[in-house]
Amino acid sequence: MNKITQNNPESWLKVLWSVLEDYRENNIPEGDESDEQWDEICTIMAWIREELGLPSEVELEQGSGAVESYRVMAISIGHITQADSEAFTKLASDGDNMIMDRDSGFFIKLYGDDLAFNVREGV
Repeated sequence: MNKITQNNPESWLKVLWSVLEDYRENNIPEGDESDEQWDEICTIMAWIREELGLPSEVELEQGSGAVESYRVMAISIGHITQADSEAFTKLASDGDNMIMDRDSGFFIKLYGDDLAFNVREGV
């Protein structure tokens, strides 16, 4: 199964497509009426992509040239402990695309404008 993450709508859609394609293969027979049913499913998935603000499948295939933008928080290594720096470095090297390691510190990708997801109480 595809790796799904809370902050990655593309991963949600990959899982849905996987389930839908399995459903089509096992439950929708060949034929005009079935093709209409599959067309409706594809249209709904396109609407979901649009509502989520994601590029269309066509744009993805053609390489729309769109640049992803997001909010980040910058943390200087001069303002954190060595242990915190090592923890951030490990997270960045483990493939966590939310933390980017730089020589002078780290960039942490935020969850959009939702303050509740971006701010946590310290431990």
